[in-house]
Formats: sequence, C-alpha cells, structure tokens
Amino acid sequence: MHPTSQSLQEYTEVATQYDAIRKLLQAPAPQHTVQMLARVGYTMVGEARVGPAPRRGLSALIAEPDTRPAQKRKSATAHDRW
Repeated sequence: MHPTSQSLQEYTEVATQYDAIRKLLQAPAPQHTVQMLARVGYTMVGEARVGPAPRRGLSALIAEPDTRPAQKRKSATAHDRW
C-alpha cells in the first residue's frame, strides 16, 4: 500500500487534484470527506514485478542497553544511533 494523501490536502496548489479526486470518488463536499487515498498493488517494470525495497533489520534500529557505569559512557548523538 502506498498512501497518496498529499492530494487530499486543502491547499491552493493542489486544489485541481483535490477536486478531481472528489469527483472521481463521487464524494462531493461538504456532505462527504475523503480521509485517505492509497494505491494498492505491485509495481511493474514492463512484464516483471519489482521486488520489495531493501529494509534494515530490527537490530539496526534497536540498540542493546549500555550497562557500563555512567562515567564510562560517551554521550550519544542522533548520528550515533543511526
């Protein structure tokens, strides 16, 4: 699923797309509100289906707790955590 909710924002810059989506979905304002719009399916390149995007494993996101005494730890920055 790939959300495309930006086109549902009520900004002047996307007013044309917003109106087109509401018309396509037969959801006229103010009686109806489209809260989420998403593309569901698989990406194709020619006849071939594109595989999933590479993902980091859970261990890349969660660090083991540092059990050393506080005076021996270095202060972590946001860069160190990634």
